Amino acid sequence: FAAGPTQLNVTHVISRADDGSSVILTIDGVEAGTLTRGENKELFVPEGKHKVGGYVQTLFGLGRVTIQSVEVTTKTDQATHVSYSVTKNKPAFTLTEKAAG
Repeated sequence: FAAGPTQLNVTHVISRADDGSSVILTIDGVEAGTLTRGENKELFVPEGKHKVGGYVQTLFGLGRVTIQSVEVTTKTDQATHVSYSVTKNKPAFTLTEKAAG
């Protein structure tokens, strides 16, 4: 995910409900790195539809909690922005719009 024609920005938004766990990002089911609290990751993928999701390791690494993925469509002429946040104890990925500039 270090090279590709389209850019995908994923941000871990800090919220009160967030317990500080790092998220293992997945793009189309393939691990794409770790996203820590407050971090923004730039990933590069082919143009088209992709599923951005992830999971969190459970205590002592004995299992994992999968976070529902969001489907995005990337284009070569613009970056696609996705946010990860926890609200009311529910983790979620959402497609977000960033203002140009």
